[in-house]
Amino acid sequence: MPYTLEQVRSFIAVVDSGGFSQAARRLNKHIATVRDQVVTLEAESGLQLFTRKAKSLELTEQGRTLYASAYSLLVSAEQLDATMDSLHNGESSSLSVGIDSGLLHCFNADFMGDLARKFSDKQIKLLVGDTLQIKSWLMSNLIDVGVCYSSFFYPVEIKATPLAQFEVKTVIANSESMKTQLAELGLAGMTQCAYTFTHDTSLQSKDILSSKVVLANNHDVLIQMVLAGIGFAHLAVHHCQSYIEDGRLLAVAKDENNVWSVDLLHNKDEVSQDRFGELTALLKQYLLQLTQ
Repeated sequence: MPYTLEQVRSFIAVVDSGGFSQAARRLNKHIATVRDQVVTLEAESGLQLFTRKAKSLELTEQGRTLYASAYSLLVSAEQLDATMDSLHNGESSSLSVGIDSGLLHCFNADFMGDLARKFSDKQIKLLVGDTLQIKSWLMSNLIDVGVCYSSFFYPVEIKATPLAQFEVKTVIANSESMKTQLAELGLAGMTQCAYTFTHDTSLQSKDILSSKVVLANNHDVLIQMVLAGIGFAHLAVHHCQSYIEDGRLLAVAKDENNVWSVDLLHNKDEVSQDRFGELTALLKQYLLQLTQ
């Protein structure tokens, strides 16, 4: 049965906007063009899609049934156009993103929905791992991009784009024994509970204060270590603030303000930063919600 995408697009616009004039404005077309496309679709399909009244249109049962299929067809056609454009520009039809487990809470259902809509032409794969895994996956080409806590220095093959910064607090268990340890030994004399990536990267000189270190690659594990009285830890505010507010953790002062950065990583031989421009903006949007 003959029909065109323009006829389908006009039909969808009329249903969604409630009339021919509104649909014409939405599509930036003349009202007569939109009306003719819908009338032609009805004539060629043999269906009555609308009941015309003096000042309104009503979608018929046939129109309601057709709408769902027509909408799916239009979405598929737009995805096909986007995929063809990507292939024409030498871009991959897939997008693999590695997300640092310490940042996973930033990327909620709203983010997942936005990601799926913005990259509807691509097959999306999300992998969650610790900071060191993200870099390893990128070097092994298991992911196209990674978002993780910054280690500031990377292999020459990796390009890093700063995304956000988070305030970090130094915390101990809010107990008399830990307060006594801090008073008598200072942080340098206590056991430090630290992220694996801070100990194994260039961040060690900045973030490792003690000679006795217990390591974990997950903030929840670090929090439990601190609550158990094992030692102190540097934690992003959004991970530890609720524990400070309910009195289970105590923030202790350091000599300087401490922040951690978050980077977007990709291989330098990829199709430049332009390929990831939309993804960068989307990641920034959700990361910055924690800092405002």
